[in-house]
Amino acid sequence: YMSQYCGPELWTISNELEKLTLFANGQEITKEMIEQLCVPSLSSSIFKLTDEVAQKNAKGSLKTFNILKESGEDLIRIFFMLARHFRILTQVEELVRKGEKPFEITKKLNQHPFVIQKTCQQVKNFNQQKLLKIYEEMLKIDTGVKTGIIKSFKGDNREFELAIEKFIINCCK
Repeated sequence: YMSQYCGPELWTISNELEKLTLFANGQEITKEMIEQLCVPSLSSSIFKLTDEVAQKNAKGSLKTFNILKESGEDLIRIFFMLARHFRILTQVEELVRKGEKPFEITKKLNQHPFVIQKTCQQVKNFNQQKLLKIYEEMLKIDTGVKTGIIKSFKGDNREFELAIEKFIINCCK
């Protein structure tokens, strides 16, 4: 669970384990302690965010988004990772609809088996039409930021942040 939550870097895991050990003070380290004290990796948080969106859990999605922001992740990077995940989700949805198995999808998309496994679970909650709407909304946000319609400056990303929050809420409908 630690490697999924904090990422695969041993240096990070070692530091987080040291922090947990001091906090636990001889007690067993629990999943709750990990979630309370450790800084989640971007990829694990993105999976958590997309899991929440796939489950139509707007409150959980927005909470995870706020955790990402508070941990210092750049909004553009968060948006890029969301777009990447929905691109993979769209590709997986099409291949699943054609009857492909996860192993074949992993090879065709050249993705890690874990990514495809999680995405195959999530794809059950989206249809092709919903994914198309999501893609259109992401394109609108991307174009808005790049053309200045959605203002995003160093130190003031409120409009971009609001656009992402609206996007998350709309995905959860």
